[in-house]
Amino acid sequence: MSPSDRHPHLCRINFSIEVWLLKITLTTGSVVLMFLGVFSTNAFAQTFNCTEVIGFSQVGQQNGGWYVTGGAFEFHVEDDEWQLLWQNGAGVDRWKNPEYAAWNLDRISGCASDSELPDRVVLSVSGPHGEDVSAWQADIEATINTIRELLPSVGPILLQSVVGAPPESSCNLDRRVRAAWQHYPIREAIQNVAASDPGISEGYAPVVATCDDYRDALGHLTAEGAVTIGNALGAYYANLKP
Repeated sequence: MSPSDRHPHLCRINFSIEVWLLKITLTTGSVVLMFLGVFSTNAFAQTFNCTEVIGFSQVGQQNGGWYVTGGAFEFHVEDDEWQLLWQNGAGVDRWKNPEYAAWNLDRISGCASDSELPDRVVLSVSGPHGEDVSAWQADIEATINTIRELLPSVGPILLQSVVGAPPESSCNLDRRVRAAWQHYPIREAIQNVAASDPGISEGYAPVVATCDDYRDALGHLTAEGAVTIGNALGAYYANLKP
């Protein structure tokens, strides 16, 4: 049985060079397209035995984490070559600490081989620094150093911002959704780090299709929003391979 037979609500998305990724929703007699993000496919186009995603609740939370909800993300990537390490509230202000207890957690959906020796990392970046780009940059750089210390098998590291909102969307749920606007200073910090370290690249820069994809003012995703983002991210990372 093919992946599309097992998951009829999912569709594979192929792209190359630099594109604007669109959400495709099929309805009776119509196709709805929604902007999801912008990215470049120039980063590390080679095969890896084990890619470890490191993140927080937007990534790993049941019914709201884009890696685990609905099977969307692993539908696109080779799931035996990907694994997840996550913890609630685990921003770069915590991952930077090599003594942080979450480093010792079991990996989710572990790689079939080299699970303890991942050769690539996707770091999903969040934390408490608001609009302070220099603070984001400092903690991202410290986290990279920790990754290289604890996981010396890792080569390239892709940095990915928290799931934000399109610039024109204010996204208020009682107050401004934190993830929606923190996405942009985080991206600026990521680009600064990538410019100074040849082993670092900016990964996908995910944004919600609509503010309704947020569940609360912190920026936790709804299940539907997580599936949408999981599809977009899975399609992107699957197509990083040659």
